[in-house]
Amino acid sequence: MPGPLIPDTTRTLGEEFVAALLDHPERQWTPGELLKVASGGEQRFEPGTSWEYCNSGYILPGLLSTPPHERTNE
Repeated sequence: MPGPLIPDTTRTLGEEFVAALLDHPERQWTPGELLKVASGGEQRFEPGTSWEYCNSGYILPGLLSTPPHERTNE
């Protein structure tokens, strides 16, 4: 499914998310939706044996820094 500009993201993000992303690139994802995608993948290696960069760690601090009255329920 992914083209040459998108490496094999279906393995890490899931086919459903990648299909939704490619079908609706203008969609604005809620922090809750992004956290669900980020936490739903399989573990690629045992902790402490390797590392891999991922910028999903910015979602939760961004959500926590949003004032409660501006947060959505998702």
